[in-house]
Formats: sequence, structure tokens, C-alpha cells
Amino acid sequence: MKTIILCGGGTAGHVMPNVALLPYLKKFKVVYLGCKGAIEEELCKQNGIEFHPIEVVKFSRTNLLKNVKIPISLPICVKKCEKLLRSLNPSVVFSKGGYASLPVTISAKRLGIPYVIHESDLSMGVANKLVRKGASIVMTNFESTYTAKNAIMTGIPLRDNLFTPLNRTKILESLNLPDKKTILVTGGSMGAKNLNDFIISCLDQLTKNYNIIHLTGKGKGSNVVKEGYLPIEFSQNIGQLYKCADIVVSRAGATAISEIRALGKKAILIPLSKKASRGDQIKNAKYVECDTIKVFEEDCLDKIRFLKTVDELMRKPAKTAIKSGISNQEIANILYNISL
Repeated sequence: MKTIILCGGGTAGHVMPNVALLPYLKKFKVVYLGCKGAIEEELCKQNGIEFHPIEVVKFSRTNLLKNVKIPISLPICVKKCEKLLRSLNPSVVFSKGGYASLPVTISAKRLGIPYVIHESDLSMGVANKLVRKGASIVMTNFESTYTAKNAIMTGIPLRDNLFTPLNRTKILESLNLPDKKTILVTGGSMGAKNLNDFIISCLDQLTKNYNIIHLTGKGKGSNVVKEGYLPIEFSQNIGQLYKCADIVVSRAGATAISEIRALGKKAILIPLSKKASRGDQIKNAKYVECDTIKVFEEDCLDKIRFLKTVDELMRKPAKTAIKSGISNQEIANILYNISL
């Protein structure tokens, strides 16, 4: 059986699309390369996937002096990764990008192993930019992200359980929440302190009319006890929570946006500011902004405007679901054909 290497990690946005493909990779032995102790290792254990930790180098946007060591440390990481790839002998590598993927894709390129990269954001990340020219295929979520001959607009692989028919009333009952309008708040798998603090500051007003299901992020749980407010650090059953949600308040990671649009959810997006990112979430959010998806800048959150927008969105009709790109099975078929 042929071996496929999956890589990319650090946040759920880089990992969950790989998890979404697992049911469709039955023709492969699947091996995951990622950061030790990060979300990808935990998800591999939960899904019975062979996992190998690799050494990685992370680019710092807040402390540029830390990046001085990258030209020295990255080649060392790549050399160790090359040794691992030789022992695993994969037929193809599939990378979801991010700093955790870079040693793997560079090693695959050096060893002549076919590799495919996937870019979820509207603007391509640094890791993918560095290896895109040697890739067999560059898969993108947005058509305008990359237009070279080896580019295909596939959309993002989304988990099948997001679309399982569910009973909203029963889910709310199981969560000990009343059957009323519900807001799902998520700052991503790592959580978002500013977003969390802002939502908690609005709870008195929000819980008068709505349930609040608050995905706080691991290690960022809320101690607030309030009727109609449910804080959860992380959920494997995000499909259930989406089912309950009339509005989603979220960061603007590409995977979260794709889920929101594919499920036809109304949303308020609060992208990560440029101070803490390369501005990719702001570009993602502005691209999808419309009558039922509103964008608030993190640096100038206004409680009155936010509460008013929530009430206005609640009165609007539900969105039409938008799932762009190709199916998970078609993506898996492409990977298998490349491995031949």
C-alpha cells in the first residue's frame, strides 16, 4: 500500500482539512508529520493515525530578532526531516501549509517526492510561497490566490459530520440550554483572549434574548456562570454547535469562513489584527462580507454597534449555503493519481 504524508499544524485551521480527508484516503497508509504536543498530535491519536514529531522553525512577527536564527536552524530541521522521509518512503506528500509544513515540503522537494500544497487563505502564506513552484499541484480555496499552471481551485476539505442532519431542540436540551435563538462564538482552536473578553463584557445584554455557546479555546475556559451562557474550551462535535447557531461570531480563519458559508450561517467576523498576523484574516473577511456576514475590526470593537448588529442579523432570513470547489473524494483521487 502506498504511503501518504500529511503535514501542516499549529492550529485547527491547518489540521482539520487533513482530518476531513481521512475517510477518503483508504488507498493509502496515512502518516502525519507535525509538532510534538500540538493539536495535530492529539487529533492523530483520536483518529488512530501514525504520527511523527518533527523539529520546526516558527517565524515571529512580534519579535523579529528571533528570526535571525532561522537560516541556521531551518536547514538542520530539513536535514532531520529528510532522514525521516527516507525511512517512511512516501509516494506523495499533502501539505496544508503553515510553519509546521515547511521542513516536510522542502525535504520532499529535495528528495524528488511528489508533493501537493493547499492554501486556504485569500493571500498565500510564506511557507506555501517558498515551495509552490516545485509542487505537483497547488490547491487553493479562492480562485484568485494563485493562477499558475499547477493551480487548482478546490475549496477547503470540510468534515462530513458538519452536514449530518441533527435535531436542534434535542441538542440544546442536551446542553442544558433553553430552546431559543442561539449565538455560537468561536475564536478558533487556540482561542482569542480579546474576543473572549469582549463577549463576556456583552453577556448581560446578550443573554436577555439569546443563548451563548462560547468556544473559548484550550486553556482559556471561562469561569463566568450565567443562565443561557455555555463556555466550552474545545469541541469535537462542532457540527452540533453549528446546528444550534442562528448567528456565528468568529475569527476569520479560512476554514471557519468556509464552514459558515457551507452551512448557510449568518455571521459576525472579527479578524485577527495586523499587529498579530500578516493580515490574512482581514483579507478573508472583507472578501466574503455581505448582507448577512458582517465584519468588525478587532482594534475598534464597539459594544453598542455589535449588539445592534446581532439584533439586526437575527431578524434577517437565513443565508443560502455556499460550498465552492470540489468534493473531498475528488481531492483524494487527485492525490492518488499523483502517487502512481
